[in-house]
Amino acid sequence: MAIIISLNPSIFTIINYVEGERRDINDNLYRIAPLNGQVHLSYTTHHWMLKTSLVMAAKQSNVSNTNNEQKTAGYGVVNIDAQYYVNNDLALRFGVDNLLDKNYQNHLGGYTRVKGTEIPVMSRLPKEGISAWVEATYRF
Repeated sequence: MAIIISLNPSIFTIINYVEGERRDINDNLYRIAPLNGQVHLSYTTHHWMLKTSLVMAAKQSNVSNTNNEQKTAGYGVVNIDAQYYVNNDLALRFGVDNLLDKNYQNHLGGYTRVKGTEIPVMSRLPKEGISAWVEATYRF
């Protein structure tokens, strides 16, 4: 079994921006995501892929008044994951999302409609805190 030491670094980024206004009245469209993007830095060897991701969104203040849409603050979240290629057919993947346990709300997330919880009715639902996951992929 050969051990490959050299790393192949790569960087990938994506940026999204959408703006929309209603034509029938003077208002913004409902549920339009703010400026957002992701930056992924990864290192790959023969059997491993390691990746760190920064997921970001700007504040959204261009909201629909007609729909009582709430403004949202901007945020940045760090995720890490690794993938181990056991062979050509089997890969094991694991990671940690929201590594710094950031409290944030995605503008396209939902609103709570449940009474009797610590989140007031019609408030934006928070995203999950720090979370870990494991995944196995087998091709046949």
